[in-house]
Amino acid sequence: MGKKATQGRPNHQLLLPRKERSWTQQEVPDRIGAPLALNFTRWERGTTFPSAHYVRKLCALFEKSASELGLVQDKDTSLNDHLNGYPVHESPERHHTLRQTITWSYHLLTSEEQRFFRQLSIFVGGCTLQAVEAVCDTPENEDQTGADMMTALLDRSLLQVIRREGEEPRFVMQEMISEYGQECLVGSGEMPVFRQAHAQYYLELAEEAESLLLTAEQEAWKKLLEREYNNLRTVLHWHLS
Repeated sequence: MGKKATQGRPNHQLLLPRKERSWTQQEVPDRIGAPLALNFTRWERGTTFPSAHYVRKLCALFEKSASELGLVQDKDTSLNDHLNGYPVHESPERHHTLRQTITWSYHLLTSEEQRFFRQLSIFVGGCTLQAVEAVCDTPENEDQTGADMMTALLDRSLLQVIRREGEEPRFVMQEMISEYGQECLVGSGEMPVFRQAHAQYYLELAEEAESLLLTAEQEAWKKLLEREYNNLRTVLHWHLS
């Protein structure tokens, strides 16, 4: 599951209606209730495809059909390809099938695991175990530890772990899975609480990094900040909005 996302072409059919209204890329997610501006940027670039939920939202917002917005693709792909790279060329039917698979996997989790899954979706571009422990709640059920819940998500392919020599393991959700988790987080009413916890952790990390960037540890901290770029950018966007 380490395959890179398919390289797409800019979606001018989505870009032009936004520019006609003089909206920024940050404004559109706010108008459709999407948690992250980063996703919309990728949709415009054509590198990923929005879920059916957000396709409907975009159609209503711009008063255009999915076809008019360039959100209908003809080339079909396998479910494995979706999970490996979320190719942009996908039919609405295939997209719907994948979402059903994610929903099915989610409902096989215990209530504690579901809550943990929702919390993990707050991270963008992955996170370390330290970040998980700082941002996510510890389980209330003593018979199921945080490690048990991580294992449950890994077993159901709702989470991946990436290991690189000399780096802490990173826990990553594929974009469509993360998007589903964020929708669940919004629906549960938990988004404000975990958005604040996420922001607090990364603000403290940035402050610590600032004090060490001119020391002998600067190279290690630069690499860490590069890995956490998407999380830091998301915190900045939330703060500014």
